[in-house]
Amino acid sequence: MKVKNKNAHVGSMSVTNHEKSTCDCKFNRDFLNVNINMKSASSLQHNINMLEIDKWPDPEPLANDSSKPTSYPINAFTGSLRHTIEAIAYYAQVPLAMAGQCVLGALSHIGQQFVDAPFGNSYKPASLILITEGESGAGKTETMKLTHLKIDEYEQRQYEKYIDALVLWEAKKEVLNGKELKEFLESTPKPYNPEMAFKDITMEALLDKYVNREIIAATWASDDAAQFFNGPSMTSKTAGNSLTGITDLYSNGMVNRSRSQKTAFANPRTKAYGARLTLMLMAQHVILEPALSDPLMNGQGFLARALIACPEDLRGYRTWNDPKRRSHSSDDNPYLMEYWSRCQVLLATLPADGPTNVADKSERIKIQWADVTAQQTFDDHMQAIEDRQKLGGIFATLKAYASRMAENASRIASLIAFFEERRTINSDDIKRAFMLVEYSTAERLRYFDSSPTCEQNDSEKLSNWLMSKAKNKNPAILNRTDAFNGAPTPMRKNNKLLQIELDNLESKGHIIQSTHGRKKIIEINPKLYA
Repeated sequence: MKVKNKNAHVGSMSVTNHEKSTCDCKFNRDFLNVNINMKSASSLQHNINMLEIDKWPDPEPLANDSSKPTSYPINAFTGSLRHTIEAIAYYAQVPLAMAGQCVLGALSHIGQQFVDAPFGNSYKPASLILITEGESGAGKTETMKLTHLKIDEYEQRQYEKYIDALVLWEAKKEVLNGKELKEFLESTPKPYNPEMAFKDITMEALLDKYVNREIIAATWASDDAAQFFNGPSMTSKTAGNSLTGITDLYSNGMVNRSRSQKTAFANPRTKAYGARLTLMLMAQHVILEPALSDPLMNGQGFLARALIACPEDLRGYRTWNDPKRRSHSSDDNPYLMEYWSRCQVLLATLPADGPTNVADKSERIKIQWADVTAQQTFDDHMQAIEDRQKLGGIFATLKAYASRMAENASRIASLIAFFEERRTINSDDIKRAFMLVEYSTAERLRYFDSSPTCEQNDSEKLSNWLMSKAKNKNPAILNRTDAFNGAPTPMRKNNKLLQIELDNLESKGHIIQSTHGRKKIIEINPKLYA
């Protein structure tokens, strides 16, 4: 019995130990499985998070770094024009900013003859003043060759016709005399040179062409602007008068050449109305630096009206020995061909209600706001610029320039709309045009490092505030209402300014704005926390 009991006890103990061992193994396996599953889940979540982060673009800097050129807003252009600028930058191997400035110069030369831009309850000339920095050998000449190809061809044809007419006129004059000569001179005035695109001219001579009704629109375009800044018009005692002539043309299309009629050069004609002038000047830093700091050019408002670009220098980084690149011809590029075709059509054909005679009052197309929303968008951007001119604002030291930004935006939007065969500008046109004037003003600030030292701009302030508020949230999301109530000044409880800054942050890849039901959501780029 004892043995039996012992065996039974032993057997009982063996069973118990076996079960315990089995249970321990199962527990270990389950624990191991749970641990593996937890690690797998963690790894999976990590991979998911990495995939989500990879979906975001790298955020662009918001500060104006005076050591680096401002990033050119190529997104300000869409469709054919954007492709054109990118193609020109590729073939000429120049920065996008240089190609963009030259395309705007071509659009201004053509469009100023046919359209006026809305501004408030009135209209302004659609002409632009463009100043671009580029060193010798940086590609200025090649860029102008591509952007102004059809303009140059048109000018050549018009000049050849003028020479033929002049030769014929002089030949007839030679064989006539007496009464016949008098009648000929009275009925057949001497042909005038119809040239509208100038590289080297004085303001005196140019203004005379307007008052003599030889031209109604002109462009002073040069890839060597030393001819303008260091020429007789800007270095003589009459420089102030020359600048006044330019600013009057820009603002209201008026030319005033009143002067004594007792001189040998007296001209009974003294005024011209409805005149237009585009300036597209490219020059080296050594030429532009003293010009952009000149008190007279700044004081009289000439530079304040200009769109300025000082892009990076690509010399040393261009490619000349690539067979594939060498096999590409700009003549065969479909986007350039489309651009040139449109330029040619516009140069050859006046719109039905456009100017038809330089001696008559010119009736240009009045570009309209597409709707009330478009005009409100324009007014909101204009107000935001006004707010930034306050003491301590980013434009407080650049008020003259800031005051012209909205007007230039309207001109740009009008020119692009006309080139795209539209007679209205919408909200999207306005937003994109303001991207270009913001770029220009940022370049002006950068050129002389005019921004207050170490002071954050409004975009930086808002981005940092959004990051801090969403730091511990996963995902990093905020309600727009919270931003409206708590954002840094001047955005706080200023819906218009807040929206403009949010749009800017979204364009720079810092946030994404979306709507969930009735909620407006702001999602912050997780790469900002890296």
